[in-house]
Amino acid sequence: MNTARLNQGTPLLLNAVSKHYAENIVLNQLDLHIPAGQFVAVVAKVPCCACWPGWKRQPLAMC
Repeated sequence: MNTARLNQGTPLLLNAVSKHYAENIVLNQLDLHIPAGQFVAVVAKVPCCACWPGWKRQPLAMC
């Protein structure tokens, strides 16, 4: 069994981050702290990137 330790990485700290696309607010004053070595997933409520301007919606089978 391999018991070598992986690099724990660097913590990530976001303060008051905002992002919008045209009139659509995606993030509004987000504060986030992710400790070193943690994994995080961000999930949107709109499937298949339909919320991104200019992107063509893919058939559900491709999502």
